[in-house]
Amino acid sequence: MSLLTSFLHVLLVCMVIFVIIYIVWRSIFQCKGYHMKGILYNSQELIVQCLKSGTSNTVIVMGNGWNISVDRNSRITKHDPIFLIPKKELELLKEGKEDYNIITAYFPFECSGIDNSAAELAYFLNKYYYGYNIILLGHSKSAVQFAQMLNYLNGRNLKLIFVSPAFGGVISDEKVMSTLGILDRIMYRLIFVPHKVNEDITKGSFFLREVADFSKISEHESYLVRSKVWKKPFNIINNYLLHMDRKLGILGDGIIGYEEQYCDVKWKREFTVYASHSDSMAVAIQELEDISIL
Repeated sequence: MSLLTSFLHVLLVCMVIFVIIYIVWRSIFQCKGYHMKGILYNSQELIVQCLKSGTSNTVIVMGNGWNISVDRNSRITKHDPIFLIPKKELELLKEGKEDYNIITAYFPFECSGIDNSAAELAYFLNKYYYGYNIILLGHSKSAVQFAQMLNYLNGRNLKLIFVSPAFGGVISDEKVMSTLGILDRIMYRLIFVPHKVNEDITKGSFFLREVADFSKISEHESYLVRSKVWKKPFNIINNYLLHMDRKLGILGDGIIGYEEQYCDVKWKREFTVYASHSDSMAVAIQELEDISIL
């Protein structure tokens, strides 16, 4: 083994350890007990938070694919290890030409599945935002939730923007555990926590095979943004996801394969962004604002 190869192996191990420490620190200290302002709805299946009250008659419903649970006082009791309040996305949306109302939807850890959560989100929007123009801005499993929700939503014209959607599912846990080394397995388990909603977006799941129906996407003004992870100097999370993408043969954004981010419906327009799964939402918002889709 050459000196350069040894150095690269040591560097990779150090990077993995650093990211693990960072995620463990976040999951234990940074967000637990944090008071989430603007909670509009909180049930076993769905949490909705108001991020911004605007003057327009348009509401953006944003979903980043986060799992989070809050108590009756709106304090976080449990969250995904890499959870972040979507401040970067919010600031980008505020830069748009219209003064949007912006709400965001989360999956509680107690959620019984994507279909039930989708039905409850439709109930919420039908009741509280019936007279509004609605833009659905969904990332990862939230894009799947929003697409499924169309089957329950009262008839209206919507604008749909789906970024890095998990339409085809993510790689199975068994393959992850049999392919990766111990440090990578620990890291993947921190990123992708086992629970019912994540089970629903695993390749071959009962939900994807028997329940999911994305056909109504074709009835609306819909945009698909798929992402591919690309090497970025000094971006540790991005480069680690690139490493995972190559190790697992995902051929996508480090979590979801490029082909798995597609479903065969009528899209008004399709885009590709070169970003990791963790960055693709912000990158997509910026590009869509630049061409006045947002």
